[in-house]
Amino acid sequence: MSIKGIKLVKRNNSWKYFICSLFATSLFHLQAKEQGQRIPDEFESLGGHSLGFGNGGTAASSGLGSIRSNPAMLAIEPQYSISAGYHWPTVGRDFYQAGAVDSKTSNIAAGLSYTSSYSEFGTNNAAAKDDHNFSYKYDSPVKYRIAGGLAQPFSQLAFGIGGQYVDGFQINSKNANNTTEELTRVNGATLALGVAGLITKQVRFGLSAENLANDKVSDLAPRTYRGGLAYTTFSGNLTLHADFIQRDRVPQEKFNIVESLEEPLTLNKETPISKPEQMLVGSASVRIQNILRILVAMSEDVSKSSRRSLSGGVAVVNNSFSVSYLLGKPYLNDRRTHQAVNISFQVAL
Repeated sequence: MSIKGIKLVKRNNSWKYFICSLFATSLFHLQAKEQGQRIPDEFESLGGHSLGFGNGGTAASSGLGSIRSNPAMLAIEPQYSISAGYHWPTVGRDFYQAGAVDSKTSNIAAGLSYTSSYSEFGTNNAAAKDDHNFSYKYDSPVKYRIAGGLAQPFSQLAFGIGGQYVDGFQINSKNANNTTEELTRVNGATLALGVAGLITKQVRFGLSAENLANDKVSDLAPRTYRGGLAYTTFSGNLTLHADFIQRDRVPQEKFNIVESLEEPLTLNKETPISKPEQMLVGSASVRIQNILRILVAMSEDVSKSSRRSLSGGVAVVNNSFSVSYLLGKPYLNDRRTHQAVNISFQVAL
């Protein structure tokens, strides 16, 4: 059921370079003011190449990112890989992700990922105050996040189950000052389910639910439902993906956090956003000369908000390892970019 690239036949590839150039130009020149009422970047960062897919890839990602996006995809492609990534988010602390996926040594595929930061939440408050209207409250209050998944293939289908354990701080209107001592410490586990399969030899579907049974940590691990399709053409050198993602809101989105240099941080309760976000994500992956992969994605919220996102990246891949550089604008009306570097090694068994 895996999608494997075949040597590229000689043909005019100018259309590929045109698309990549157009995307890069758009991404670097879309500049505007900062965006309030936003979700921290770490909440949406699934791992691996997922940022290049607009945090989608429900039926496309089978590596580290699939542990959260769709655990059933762990069983799609035989691999034993070890991955690590480092992120520079639009706001807040840098964070890193590390994990492994094993779908070779057993009939049951397994994956595990760990996300954390070298800095403690709240340590960048002084710097945040000098950073226009952005406060540390748009940083991720998560101390660490552990995600795991198991998947079993059955002929043309694969089923997966997984979950997360999250430890961090709860953000609400009662702790709007600048010290972590005033924040409520929370931790707990969630549940995830997924299914993936082939509709035709070229079309795959995926469905998943992330962070079910998340009552204790809903502010750190919002409930998310995903559905997606992946289409493969040109002998596996081009894949096109479409995703629908519905996610519950988190406190940083429900209230506009206002910062004043003279007064403590406050929450503006006049403009709440409570309806779940519903994002349509279109993404693509182009493989060039059997070693270079270009990723692009565009997203739009089709619910009440006007959020639009743009992301992409470039990866050097072969049978032993892959290295990628990814960047995105989670909010197009924010001039900042989320950047990430990932490396993955295939372990021979």
